[in-house]
Amino acid sequence: MELYLNGTIYDNESAEVLRYFGFSDLCCPADIEAGLKKAGGEDVTVYINSPGGDLLAGMQIYSMLRAYKGGTTARIQSMAASAASVAMQGCRRVICEAPALVCIHDPTMATDGTAAEHRHTARQLENVKEAIINAYMVRAKKSREEIAALMSRDIWMPAQMALEYGIIDEIDGEVGELSGDGVATFVNARTPFLLPTAKMVEEYRQHVAAEKKAMEEKDRQKRRMLALLELYSKI
Repeated sequence: MELYLNGTIYDNESAEVLRYFGFSDLCCPADIEAGLKKAGGEDVTVYINSPGGDLLAGMQIYSMLRAYKGGTTARIQSMAASAASVAMQGCRRVICEAPALVCIHDPTMATDGTAAEHRHTARQLENVKEAIINAYMVRAKKSREEIAALMSRDIWMPAQMALEYGIIDEIDGEVGELSGDGVATFVNARTPFLLPTAKMVEEYRQHVAAEKKAMEEKDRQKRRMLALLELYSKI
C-alpha cells in the first residue's frame, strides 16, 4: 500500500483549519494514521516530498511508523527536510531517489520576553536537538557528536552524503562521486511555516458547529419521517 507525506507537516487541528481555507499542500499525523489503519498490517511505502514543518507532528508520525506491525519503507522523491527527515526515521528502510535532497538542521522557535526567558528557550532548544538526534541515531553511521555538528551546518545533503551519515539506507539510481565535502548549495533554505490565525481558527470552528447543527437537524427530520411512515403503516 502507498502512503504520501507531501507538503508541509502540521498538527491535526491546524491541518483541518488550513484545508478548510483551501490550502492543500500539507499533511498531518491523522493522514498517516488513517493510511496505516487502512493498510491493516500489510507492507506500506511512504512517498516523501516535504519541506518539513511542525516538529512534534513529525515526531508523532515517526512514532506511528515505528509502531506499525507491517513492513515500512520511506521513499524520498524530491526532498525530505526538517521534520520530514525525522518522521521518515520511523520506517524500517529509507530509500532516496538519486536526485533527491535531505535537509537536517538545528531546531528553531520564536521567543518574546526577558533575557531569562530567552535563555530558557535556548536551553529548551538544546534539549529538543538531543531528541531529534535520538531519531537519527536509529540508523546513523556517525556518532551523536558528528550528527549534531552536521545539524548545526543547516544544510541540504545530496543522496550520497545522506547515505554516508546514515540518514538513509539506500540510493535508488546512478550517482557519481561527491566533490569537496558533498554539501549541496542550499543553506538556510527552510520553507516559511504558515500558521492559521486566531480568526481562521474561529471561522473554521463556526463552520464545523454549523455543519454539525445541520446534520443534527437532518437526522431529526429523518427520524420524524420514519415515525410518520410507521404511523401510516398501522392505519
